[in-house]
Amino acid sequence: MSKKKNAAKAAQKPVPAAPTVKKPAENKPAPKKEEQKKSESKVPATTAVPSEQEVAKNILQAEYGGMDPNRRADVTKMLFDYYHVDNGAAAKKMGISDAVIEKMDRVTMISATAEMAIEMQYSKTPFALTVKKAVLGDMADAFKELGFTMSGKVLELPADKNGNVVVHSEDVKASKEAKEAVKKTVEARNKKVITDPTKIENDDQLKESLQHMLAANTFFKDFKKTLNFYRSVRQIQNKDDKTKAEAYKNMPFDKLIKEIEDLILDCPFIVGGYGNHLFEELKKSGSVILPFSSLYLNSKSPTVGDSTMTEEEVAGICRALINWKIDKEIATKNKSLAALNKDKKANKDAIVQKTQEIADLENYRTLLTEPTADFADNLLTNRKSEDKTVSTSARRAYTNIRRAYYPETDRGNGKKYTNIDENVQQRAGIIANLFRDPTVPLGNYNVGNLTDLIEVDDSAEEKKPEGKKEDSPKK
Repeated sequence: MSKKKNAAKAAQKPVPAAPTVKKPAENKPAPKKEEQKKSESKVPATTAVPSEQEVAKNILQAEYGGMDPNRRADVTKMLFDYYHVDNGAAAKKMGISDAVIEKMDRVTMISATAEMAIEMQYSKTPFALTVKKAVLGDMADAFKELGFTMSGKVLELPADKNGNVVVHSEDVKASKEAKEAVKKTVEARNKKVITDPTKIENDDQLKESLQHMLAANTFFKDFKKTLNFYRSVRQIQNKDDKTKAEAYKNMPFDKLIKEIEDLILDCPFIVGGYGNHLFEELKKSGSVILPFSSLYLNSKSPTVGDSTMTEEEVAGICRALINWKIDKEIATKNKSLAALNKDKKANKDAIVQKTQEIADLENYRTLLTEPTADFADNLLTNRKSEDKTVSTSARRAYTNIRRAYYPETDRGNGKKYTNIDENVQQRAGIIANLFRDPTVPLGNYNVGNLTDLIEVDDSAEEKKPEGKKEDSPKK
């Protein structure tokens, strides 16, 4: 790793806007009135491209327990943005391997897929989505992190001439746990609750309000509001105790989330999906840098993010959601272990295995509190690793960081920079330090090592061949 000399602190660059939402290619146009009844029972496969307004209208035709139409329309846009490709430019973005790796926003994908899963479970009209064959695997992964399984038959379907396949409601099955989580989400969304912190009288009311708020799907905007709502309630409840009230005023996000976890216990469906996803990113990469970079980039999205969130706040959310996932897994395994311990002799091997699984989960926590420099140190070289898991993690982290912190360097602008790689690498190490004890940071990584970007002088490059003309052999 190269370290910059005489480096000046670099101000955090503005964050890029989310990519333009492409027009979807989904359901066939709404049938004529006389044909409506006949067509209600089945949604045919089609590659027609309705407008966003038509799509939103079609989705909203499904009777869906009082869902906010505006929210449904926004999430519908997300579905098509991340799963459908309708032109060459989009195909380049979403088509194959590296394009998917580098451009797909996995955090927003969870949000879109969660809404799709809810629609499939609760809509009173059939649901189908036309997607590119190339993104089916990513969709299947997102469903898995939410507790759903996509039929293998769909994954094996041949694409039509446009590279599309159609996913129907019946192609996605939910686990018992996922069905229950979706049910609770719908109930929480539809329940009338108290949203004025001054009117909360007890923890039962607070719990209901929090469950309602956490069932929303504009994650960052709603999540931050939820945390501040909880903070306000506790401050009001402790108004006569200055010390406690002040503690809540300054309490970081991860501690607020932990208190919410202890109060509501069950992790809400969509929040749990985010937690599962971030945990998988942590496991695959062996570093908190990848899940944080995904979350931080997403927090800047004008569609579902909150550009006012600081790195520390996002780090707190990232840490808390992963810990919530680990807590849930350990609780489940401890129940199994307790049952096994009723007959220790007969279940000896199973007890050893379950105990090891719990220990492994606890080890993952150390990645949140004691991240090493390894991932940052090897970030640049690992992008070309022959190990697909290693290279994918490195490329995605690199791209997330570059897009979040240096949006002006997007490769589509045709410009090159001599020191972008070193800056991205420094940012990776700085991210790791967000999760470490501030008294023992990784010394090689700090904002003082960041440098102003140096653009390659293309005009100088063009002049080089001209200077060598006299050395060229005569014809």
